[in-house]
Amino acid sequence: MLTLIALHVLLVLATASAVCGDLNTPYFKITPNGFKAPPRGWNTFALQALEPSFNLNQANVITQCDALAERLGKYGYEYCSLDSGWSVGDEGDEYGRIQYDKSKFDIPSLATHLHSKNLKLGVYILPGYFNKDGEKTIYGTNPPIKFTQAGAGTCNDLARCAFNYQAKGAQEYCNSVVNKFASWGVDFIKLDFVTPGSPDNGAKLEENNSGSVPCYHKAIAQSGRQMRLDISWKLDRNEPYYSIWSQNADSMRIDQDLNNAHQPTLVSWGTVQRAIEQYRQYINQQVPKGRPLTIYPDMDNLLVGNSQSLTGLSDRQRQTVMTHWIGAAANLILGSDLTQLDQFGINLLTNQRALDVATFTASNPMRPLLGNDKPDKGSPLQVWLAGPGSTSGVAVIVLANYGASGTNSLFNPAPAPGKQGLNFTLESLGLSQDSYQLKDIWKPQNDKTVSLTDVISVDLDDGESIFWKLLPQGEPTTKTATEIPITTMTVTGSGTQNTGAEPPVLIGQPTGTQTRSALPIASLPCGNNKLGPIPSTLAATDAVIPPKQLLYRMRQMICNGTCSSPEGIPPATVAIAQDEAKNSCEISVGVSQNAEAYMYRTTPPTGDQWQQCWDSTMKIIEDCIGDSSGKGWWNGNHDYQFYEAGFRALNDRSGVHISSSSSITSTLPTSTPQ
Repeated sequence: MLTLIALHVLLVLATASAVCGDLNTPYFKITPNGFKAPPRGWNTFALQALEPSFNLNQANVITQCDALAERLGKYGYEYCSLDSGWSVGDEGDEYGRIQYDKSKFDIPSLATHLHSKNLKLGVYILPGYFNKDGEKTIYGTNPPIKFTQAGAGTCNDLARCAFNYQAKGAQEYCNSVVNKFASWGVDFIKLDFVTPGSPDNGAKLEENNSGSVPCYHKAIAQSGRQMRLDISWKLDRNEPYYSIWSQNADSMRIDQDLNNAHQPTLVSWGTVQRAIEQYRQYINQQVPKGRPLTIYPDMDNLLVGNSQSLTGLSDRQRQTVMTHWIGAAANLILGSDLTQLDQFGINLLTNQRALDVATFTASNPMRPLLGNDKPDKGSPLQVWLAGPGSTSGVAVIVLANYGASGTNSLFNPAPAPGKQGLNFTLESLGLSQDSYQLKDIWKPQNDKTVSLTDVISVDLDDGESIFWKLLPQGEPTTKTATEIPITTMTVTGSGTQNTGAEPPVLIGQPTGTQTRSALPIASLPCGNNKLGPIPSTLAATDAVIPPKQLLYRMRQMICNGTCSSPEGIPPATVAIAQDEAKNSCEISVGVSQNAEAYMYRTTPPTGDQWQQCWDSTMKIIEDCIGDSSGKGWWNGNHDYQFYEAGFRALNDRSGVHISSSSSITSTLPTSTPQ
């Protein structure tokens, strides 16, 4: 029950003042393989660990993934990921590359089926090469694997032998594996048993196989197909290893497996508590560095879709799990039985308010405010804060009572049974606007306006949490931390065309604007979505133009700040998405039945970012795209500054306009209209 009490005396959290003087707001930039948000989807392993276990074969996977597409696909859940057991376990093909078990799977046909449902395929691999494959040659090389430096090393009990990843042959091996995956249509790679970090569990793991991570990252880059790289499990967070992970992978496991092994339920509350505590330790280790995050935390499978009889968690606990996974910007990869989703689980997974917050925390993850003087044991009663932002001022708050019904040894002090209370003000959390519109994510009936100095009192039952989004209503009293200004998107299916008498100015400097060129841009990342040929000409209303000219017309609206339909482009072919403060902008234009052009910026083109918008987008167009189906991006010189442009699948789920439920319904004709 939320109560607001106006008091002259400011009540503060017992230990929050020690951390709120310096917010040290963590924030994300783009990941090494080009992703701006953690993945959503489903993985097989939690069901495989059940008793009785899930029979891992293509038919059963298709049943689950068809349910994913039908019930959750339009909410961004798109990855269908196979865990251990899809491949032949003890040897590779003629070149030592992993091969699928033909008695269970036909991976290329599975990929084709999933792609037809707008889903993406994930596979599972381990570092090293098969110990039976020493006499084989790596694709494109001559000596047998065992005679190359790359093959030197010990073998473990997982039927793998170690590479020297610095030696000639190792990169060629990774390239050959990923190229094979690309030919199959793989979109996601889980690299398991990475060390240091992964528990040995009697497998005789190599102490340090960290070289496998940059090896597979480079292999993905050369493959020409965008793939996520998720590394596992409970990886070492200290340097130099954390830098290796964060510079090469898109997400990393921060804890051990979450699932119950060989039990009739998927998970226990005590194990969930452990995962949340591991995230608390992880994010507290990153915040003091003052650097942007480039790798998302993987807290293991999201187990909230089924009722308590299968999940092992009460509805209250399931809601708390969903709240924390979203707040942490963790992978939202389900492990539930998708054929048995109950209505409560569906509501959790599809709640639009919660998914809007997931967009926000994908740039601004939450951090804890209580108990940070105890590095190894968290507070049983916790306040988490994500944001706020200097541009939008938006913040997210999670209040949680982890309770005494799980693993009490995780906490200091020990949890007390029953309901627990918190009393605080928004000012005591370091927030600064005069007042906020408080949106209760799970209980909209509790929405209200709260002033900065109102005392908020909450009572939380065992395992209960509260999830709030705060929208500023007044003027800030102090400057707040920075963020990428992406919150709830306002989307139109068509923009407003430039109808003014004056022709558009491509690069004309506004009076008084201070500019600084973004050029030269070093190491501009480029990619290719492999859409096939883009139409060589497109019929605008005023001329027939090549695809490159379309991108330049989109650039005009991106960088002049109007964020509207490009000149001469029919509004019906355009989707435009902006954040609430209209700082970010995405413009997408349908160019064929299977492709759209898109351009995106995260920050407004003001100050020196005005010129940088023009420079960066021109560089992307000229160096990465041209008239091909390529794409490119650049992170910019400022925190949260980011530009991306290119061609992608029509209404691709990576588009901001799709995450905001707006699709392109018409495409540009390819000849001059009559």
